[in-house]
Amino acid sequence: MAETHPNVDEHVAENLVQIDKIENLKFILQEWERNFAVARSRTETKKTRSHNVKQELYQLIGFYGVFQGVIVSAVAQAINPASPASWGPASLSVLASIATLLIVHIKLNDYKMLSMDAEKELADAKVRLQYIHHTNVKKRHITSYMLEMMSSAL
Repeated sequence: MAETHPNVDEHVAENLVQIDKIENLKFILQEWERNFAVARSRTETKKTRSHNVKQELYQLIGFYGVFQGVIVSAVAQAINPASPASWGPASLSVLASIATLLIVHIKLNDYKMLSMDAEKELADAKVRLQYIHHTNVKKRHITSYMLEMMSSAL
């Protein structure tokens, strides 16, 4: 785990104390934490599904290789390749190839969509974080301006 600088920890602690004092900010922080947890959960779920799709692809290609090997060895041992009876296993091999290519294409599209969705979730979380940071900076500027105005009035 990465170490944080003590001044950063103090700054975060001060911000949390300030947020805790103001009910609206407390509610916004809780809402953000809940949304962040949901986004993180979705991202992890999509990563897991993406990993599962990759595993399915590997298994499918492995099964396809074994199936083709069985067909080729059966044809080589049983039938003269030039005979008309070799069309049956050859047709079966071609159909298996077409089906495998179709399924691989579908699985690759699923994998791409899951990857893009996970990246979008991450980007959305970063945007939310930047918005909160921008709001905190703006709030600090307003607070310092108000303190200056109050001190000049005194």
